[in-house]
Amino acid sequence: MKTARELFRKRGLRDVNIDEICHELGMSKKTFYIYYESKEALVGSIVDADVTLYHEAFRKRIQGKDLVGMTVEMLEVYRRGFSDPDRRIREDIVKLYPEVFRRHAEKKMKIFKGEFRELFDRGVAEGLYRKDIDYELCVLQMFLLKRGILSYLRGDTTVLGHRRSAKSMVSNFMEVIMNTFLTEDGRLRCRALMEMAQDGRKHIDNK
Repeated sequence: MKTARELFRKRGLRDVNIDEICHELGMSKKTFYIYYESKEALVGSIVDADVTLYHEAFRKRIQGKDLVGMTVEMLEVYRRGFSDPDRRIREDIVKLYPEVFRRHAEKKMKIFKGEFRELFDRGVAEGLYRKDIDYELCVLQMFLLKRGILSYLRGDTTVLGHRRSAKSMVSNFMEVIMNTFLTEDGRLRCRALMEMAQDGRKHIDNK
């Protein structure tokens, strides 16, 4: 999986075949087929591993954080998507293996809905999330916004006739989320934490 991922990153899924993966590993195709019945099965295992790692990493990042801190971490997941080293692989999966992508999307959405349900209920109880909005509509809005980001990553960088930068897209995405879901108190706390996170990134970049 590691070797295949590295080759896919460099050249894309379409241009890397099983022979090349086996050659890189110094193994026979017969050995390859002991582990995977096809290239699609290998791609599927990479996707499944990504979903598991995503969930584990997210749970680790939110451990010990209060509700607003957890919300900021969710927004950070989307921000980091613009610099994802496996972005090319994901785009190729959509085109070449739509069934693998569908399974991946369903599994990830199930995880997301579970995490967001927990955040949403706590947010309403603590007065940080608005209680006058529908949970299912919130999930749908998040999904549609993410589709917009995926379109941007595939090259559709024009919004309402104007070319937009990745930074402005992320900024607008976060503003929509905060203004839709959070109360005034929640927005103030969320912005304060995001500013702290941004200052921390600038400090690291300066070093």
